[in-house]
Order: sequence, then C-alpha cells, then structure tokens
Amino acid sequence: MSPPRNLPAPDASSYAIVVGRYRGQPEAREGQEEALSPTERKTMAKAEAIPLELLPDGRYEHRGCLDGTWRDEGERVSFRPARFMGKTRAEQEEACAERGSAFRFAFVFDEWWLLPCADGLETPPDGSPVRTLYRPAK
Repeated sequence: MSPPRNLPAPDASSYAIVVGRYRGQPEAREGQEEALSPTERKTMAKAEAIPLELLPDGRYEHRGCLDGTWRDEGERVSFRPARFMGKTRAEQEEACAERGSAFRFAFVFDEWWLLPCADGLETPPDGSPVRTLYRPAK
C-alpha cells in the first residue's frame, strides 16, 4: 500500500461548520445501552477525551500522534493519514527495518471516516453498541 496522496486544499468557506477542535468520547449508541457489557461500561467511564482538530486547509491532527488530510464528502468526513508519530509509513517501515523488526501499525495509515450528526461527528455503525462521539471543544 502506498502512502496517502495529498488532497487539494478545500475552499475554507465550505467547511465552516466542520472546521475546528473536537473532543471524542465513547458512549452507547442510541437504544443500545442494555447491550453494553460490564467491561464496556467500565472502559467508557474511564476513557479520556480524544482530541481531533480539523484545520481549514484540509489537514487534521488526531490524538496528537496522527495527522493527514481530511475531506467533507457530504454524508461523511473522510481522513487520509499521512504521518504517525511524526513519520510517514515509509519512514516508519525503514526505522523498524533498521532495528530488525516489522512495522506492526500499518493499519493506522488506512483511510477512515466519521459521520456528521446533531452533536458533531460520530464513528459509523459497525455492529458495536459503542460509538465515539466527537463534540466541538469549548
């Protein structure tokens, strides 16, 4: 898999609603509260907020360790990671090879997306009773 391609910078005025800082928190999907296991409830209660910043030039920063480009596709916001821990996938693989190990986090370079919702952005349904809801940071 090749590193993500750079996307053209979007027109900032079309992203005025989405651009900004968000704080993600796991929570039960609506109507799925009873489906949560005791472990899921405990994990969610202890979870720290997940920072996400969408910049007007089409870049994003997630969790302080992942960055790349984002694009508003109407029904979803897609993310194309470019760097993990400050390095591209090729740089990560090279650094691991120099140490004689394999880069085991290649999946972080997979494209991912969030869905717009009334409260901000949320992870898409995946069969789990848990979603991560990214609300605008205050």
